[in-house]
Amino acid sequence: MVNIQIRGPLAHITANRFTENEITSMISSEKNISEIIYKNYGQKIFDNIFHQTFPILGKSSEIHVSSFDNDNYYDEGHTYFRAELNSIISDKENFKIGMAEPLSKNIIISIMTGYGTGFETEIIDFDYKNFSPNDIVCFSSDTFWSKHKIAHGINLNYLALEDLGRDKYQISRATSYLIGPNKNTKEISLGNELLDNTHVKKLDYFQTNKD
Repeated sequence: MVNIQIRGPLAHITANRFTENEITSMISSEKNISEIIYKNYGQKIFDNIFHQTFPILGKSSEIHVSSFDNDNYYDEGHTYFRAELNSIISDKENFKIGMAEPLSKNIIISIMTGYGTGFETEIIDFDYKNFSPNDIVCFSSDTFWSKHKIAHGINLNYLALEDLGRDKYQISRATSYLIGPNKNTKEISLGNELLDNTHVKKLDYFQTNKD
């Protein structure tokens, strides 16, 4: 078995749909919307339309590939490939959230930034003998909220790899943006196109107590 991890700075992104009354109530009562979304993440109290964790391309971002024995529960594994994340970026392709219906008003995108494992997957019946660093690639995407890019679309031998969602990271800050459409569209771009297709209002941010 092969375990693939990308470690370093990351962004966990959620998009939630609210009613106009809910947003008006939170803003008028001066509640910290980012704190509410951060503290209630995973509780299913919002109309969540998207959530995903993305590695951020930074100086400390690395990919680790380790080999484990499928039949040995106590096998600690051996990391036989370790490199900067930038080394596997093949091209830029801005990430877009596809939607079944046209983008509505009152969607709040929250960017939760932190540090840890931004991506992890495992491939059964695959070991280091079958692996070549040239076989793994992914895309980078601009971000509308930062100068830093995120990594997405991670592939091994053209096979799309799925994140296991093990949440092995700590969040240090959450920032929320209220977006509304300027035109009829069924996607939300995380790149600069978002600023062209929608009007974006930064609501607030919340700094956690975690280091």
